[in-house]
Amino acid sequence: MGVSNHRSIAWSCTKALLVKDWDVILTYQNEAIQSKVEHLIAKSGHSNQIIGAFTCDVSSEMEELPQRLSDLLQNRQLNSVVHSLAHAPNLKSTPLLSVSLDDFTKAHEVSAYSLISVASATQSILKPEDSSITSLSYLGAVRAIPGYNVMGPAKASLEAIVRGLALEMGPTTRVNAVSAGPIATLSAKGGISNFSKMQQEMENRAPLGNVTVEDVASTVAFLATQGRGITGQTIYVDGGYSAIAGPTS
Repeated sequence: MGVSNHRSIAWSCTKALLVKDWDVILTYQNEAIQSKVEHLIAKSGHSNQIIGAFTCDVSSEMEELPQRLSDLLQNRQLNSVVHSLAHAPNLKSTPLLSVSLDDFTKAHEVSAYSLISVASATQSILKPEDSSITSLSYLGAVRAIPGYNVMGPAKASLEAIVRGLALEMGPTTRVNAVSAGPIATLSAKGGISNFSKMQQEMENRAPLGNVTVEDVASTVAFLATQGRGITGQTIYVDGGYSAIAGPTS
């Protein structure tokens, strides 16, 4: 869920699942990006495995999601859901001290509460044995990151929801998050101030350097297709950056 363009993490996750011969259903936010998604599907070389794609605005269309999925699944069940959804109005220009209640609420609705909505909407069609839900997070959930502003509390809420859902949905469904390093998606580059400095900091300090979107997608695919015994966890795919501290050598 959350494909928007060729640089989106959701699209890289899609490709990682397609090469494992999984059938995939895509959702995207609105009709304005429909043609971009259709172009991606056409160029993927796996269009026969993408059994459907449709709009799903998590603020207004969640009631329709179970039926739309069921229509495409044709009596099959879902193995996995990948939740790659986040948005915070005025993120780039508004520090936490100045954020409005409306913007705070919208950031949490789209970036965190939507995981509850998705889990609730798909629970009845997820496989009753070893199904999974995987969401995307960032280090700003547990560290204060300059420029991340209200998205920090929203991602903290998301990771708490992952743990709560893991408790409630076990033992049939695993729920985890992947905390990715700063990936140059269009939304990140356009929405987060000093994003290039965040990338440079990771490149300079992370033991493995910065990561690629393919690195993140491969971990998401592992949690979706394997990952037995793993639930309620936030897995860091950030080159080791989250594990270090202190001055540079």
